[in-house]
This record gives sequence, structure tokens and C-alpha cells, in this order.
Amino acid sequence: MQHQRSQAHTILRDLGDGLILRRSTPDDTEALAAFNARIHSNAGPEHPNVGVAAWTHDLLTGNHPSFDVADFTIVEEARTGAIVSSMSLISQTWAYDGIPFGVGRPELVGTDPEYRHRGLVRAQFEVIHQWSTERGERLQAITGIPWYYRQFGYEMAPLLLALVLGDRLEENFRLALTLSGGSYATFADRSALIVIVVALTLLLIVQGLVWVVGVKKHSEGQR
Repeated sequence: MQHQRSQAHTILRDLGDGLILRRSTPDDTEALAAFNARIHSNAGPEHPNVGVAAWTHDLLTGNHPSFDVADFTIVEEARTGAIVSSMSLISQTWAYDGIPFGVGRPELVGTDPEYRHRGLVRAQFEVIHQWSTERGERLQAITGIPWYYRQFGYEMAPLLLALVLGDRLEENFRLALTLSGGSYATFADRSALIVIVVALTLLLIVQGLVWVVGVKKHSEGQR
């Protein structure tokens, strides 16, 4: 009862089956660090990832420039208080061509194997995306298994196109307009069309390879 009273003000949603979704507090530091270190260990739960534990500690100290101690979502057993799933939202400022814009970075997404396939990550993404929108962030970006995160609206193609081809495409676009006297008809030229088709083809190939690798990793993780 004492645990339930102390966490009542942070509860976001009752998920049913004895699970609640809530925000983190400074009191979660040790338990959440241990959970993340175990879940995000490539060597197995018997060998916790000390780097991830230190990262979690750092985020929950309250000294991070763009992260609050309440910016973790936590799914826990209401009866025992055991953490079974969690993720966080780190706000950042990116810039393109000198124009800054807000970006939300979901990080440290993990669920205890016994509690997977219950929609716990999806429920947390709904909250994270709402937080990001309320902060005025125009983009959410995540690193991880592309196949998995596509379920939650994350696409590889736009980001890859922007990062790899963005500057070059913009430079050549401006050059083409200058040489054509501002006429967009120049983009109907056969050579320009070939360049566009080749670029899109390469992009599709890369995205396909990433998808295959993501499926393979996901399949191996289920064995």
C-alpha cells in the first residue's frame, strides 16, 4: 500500500492485468538502472550492461540539459512494483541549413521477455509521441531495429534520403534552376530523370536490405 500511495500521482494509465503505466521519479533510479542494464545486455541478463546502467543513472540525476527525471515511462506490476517495461524521451534540437527544429528521441526501449507481445511498447509510444507533440517537436527519430519500429510509424526512407542525399539534391536543384533561368521544365530532361530514377532505386535497395536485416535480428531474438 505504501508503494501504491507514493506512486499514485505519477500514474498515466491502468493497462489491466495488474499492470500500470506511469512516469518515472528519482526513487526509480536504482531499479530502472538495473532493469535497463539487464534488458539491454547483448551478453544476456546474467551480464548486465554497465554502460546502460550508468546512462540511466545520468538521465535520472536531474542534471541533463534536455531530460527531466519524469521523462521515462514505466510499466510496472501494481502489486509488487516490479518494472516490466520502460522507455524514455530525450528532447533535442537539430538544424537543417541553419534552421533549428525540435526532435524527440525515444531511447532505452525495453520489455521483460515474459511480458512481451502485450502491447506495452505501443502504449508507451502513444504517451511518448503525445509528450513530443506537446513540446512542439516536429520530428521523432529513433535508432534500433527498423522492421520493429516501423510498427510505430518510423520510416527509414525519408531520414536516409535527408541525411545521405539532402545536401547534394538541394545543391543540384538550385544549380539546375539557375542554369535554366528558373524554369522547372528542366527537370523533364532525360538525363535528370535518369539521375532521379537511379537515386530512388538505390534508396529502395538500401531500405530493402535494412528491412531484411531487421527481420533476421528479430527472428533470432525470438529463438
